[in-house]
Amino acid sequence: MSRNITVGIDESRESLAAAEWAADEALGRDRLLRPVHVWGTDHMAVTSQVDPEAQRRWADALLVSAAEHVRRLHSDVRLETAQVSGDPAEALTAESEGAEFLVLGSRGIGARVGFVAGSVSLAVLARARHPVCSGAGT
Repeated sequence: MSRNITVGIDESRESLAAAEWAADEALGRDRLLRPVHVWGTDHMAVTSQVDPEAQRRWADALLVSAAEHVRRLHSDVRLETAQVSGDPAEALTAESEGAEFLVLGSRGIGARVGFVAGSVSLAVLARARHPVCSGAGT
């Protein structure tokens, strides 16, 4: 079984940049690109007030948009999107288990100068047992 290259997708420009980089890698390694969006407990402040079906539709639209963006740049990439409900750091860590590696966009500023990663990326980096690329393409 061939492992995929998974990329975390959210509403940020950084996740699209990560998806572009991941698509380059997927093509170069002849792997499936798997953009994943996690929605749940700490995804946007309003999610506790939004109907779960509305969250799923929003996540689907986000993934469709990301897939279209990647395909405009890399028309030959094999791609399969997925959405997961739950804690983003836990879900992305679990997603990394089935991937050759996981790609996450940089978003926040870490405590060290020159180290750029958001809180979800840092949590995944601390937990994952498989390679994680954070800040790729940005």
